Amino acid sequence: MRFLGSLLFCSNLVAGLLFSGVSEDQRVFEPILGRVSIPANMGLLSDKEYEPAPSNLQLKQVHVYVRHGERTPVGIRMSEPPASIPAFWNACRTARKFKAAVMGGDNATEGVEILRLSERSDGYAQEGECLPGELTDIGRKSTLQLGAELRKTYVERLGLLPDTLNSHKTAYFRSTNMPRTIESLQQVLHGLYPTSKIQQGFAPHIRTRHPNTENLIGNTIGCGRLAELALAFNLAAAKDNNPKLEQFDSKLSKSSEETL
Repeated sequence: MRFLGSLLFCSNLVAGLLFSGVSEDQRVFEPILGRVSIPANMGLLSDKEYEPAPSNLQLKQVHVYVRHGERTPVGIRMSEPPASIPAFWNACRTARKFKAAVMGGDNATEGVEILRLSERSDGYAQEGECLPGELTDIGRKSTLQLGAELRKTYVERLGLLPDTLNSHKTAYFRSTNMPRTIESLQQVLHGLYPTSKIQQGFAPHIRTRHPNTENLIGNTIGCGRLAELALAFNLAAAKDNNPKLEQFDSKLSKSSEETL
């Protein structure tokens, strides 16, 4: 008998970032050297917890859907005391120095060393400072670890995937067209197949789709009716929950110094 396994691989994880590295400024998150680590209780995939299928079934295919790794907040809010949520996050050092592919003479592809900086409105720029909603180094580490656990399970333990990646038929990788999800998938792929386990000269494909045909997320761009339903749902949820949450307005206002 054949067994089609569906495990939830695509790319979006918004786990909380630890505030242990908040600087004296209280508006900037600075990671403490040696303490950019993954919380032990994050609940990442573990090959030790994998429950094998009955012996009369054979695993033929696995679908894995992954949300992006830990990111910075998508906007600045409640950054002043007493909440003091950092407005700026210095937690994106990995992706700052890279080799960009540029077109040279005779249409030849060349590589240029680039150090990218995020600039604030006053012109200040510091290496490693994140943009809103950007994948952090912690997020890169957790998605890398996820890929490594997938390798332990589906390459080393079950033998479903080959030890070395040398064919596009082995696996299909696709992400939504968002930097943090593409970078998360790159990290998962690097954990699943480290550089030493990819055949020299072979380049894995990571696919993205046009927004109108995207189906890894609820696509309100490609489906007007879904957009209408999403808006109606939001309004209905607000109508139902606002009276229940009203009792907390005064407490939250004290923390945010904003009237809710």
